[in-house]
Amino acid sequence: EFIVGEKQRDALDQMINRITKAKMPGVFLQGASGVGKTAIIQELARMIAQGRTETWLDEKPRRNRKAVRLLKLKLSSFLETGNVINTAKLDLLMDDVADGRTIVFIDEAHVLTQIPSGATDFFQYIKDKLTGGKLRLIISTTKEESELFMSKDKAMNQRFKVIELLAPTPEETVEILEGVTPSLLEEVNTDDIPS
Repeated sequence: EFIVGEKQRDALDQMINRITKAKMPGVFLQGASGVGKTAIIQELARMIAQGRTETWLDEKPRRNRKAVRLLKLKLSSFLETGNVINTAKLDLLMDDVADGRTIVFIDEAHVLTQIPSGATDFFQYIKDKLTGGKLRLIISTTKEESELFMSKDKAMNQRFKVIELLAPTPEETVEILEGVTPSLLEEVNTDDIPS
């Protein structure tokens, strides 16, 4: 597993509960660097790869059901000269991913804070798609960036659930280290380690 701490497991459960809702399946996964936001997304990807998500998003018969997929969206690739969002290019992507069974992950929310009206324009663009439940979106960000986004558009507060991931306590850090030690030892040839 990519996650071993109790806080990470709880955040993953909250995230899955939100992104599988029929309406407004958006999540702000917020926390400082190094607290495990990426590990949570990696665990979600592992669950999808293992087929543990089949009944999450709809009750269609198996033969007619599209597979759940997780896509990482690189926002910087949708910027034009002058740091303007290329909405025509974004439209093409949204036509593909706004199918109710694709989970889109954005790990560079800071890009939105660096372009004029970036966050406002982007959230205005995706607002209706989130409301209809066709776009399932996870944005990994810091608390400061998240608060900046929320303050610009209060309607977005209803469309996103903020899941805050706190740094582990010393006791939790020990638990995490004990949890990853077996898998690390499997990858290391302990015969080469001097006693």
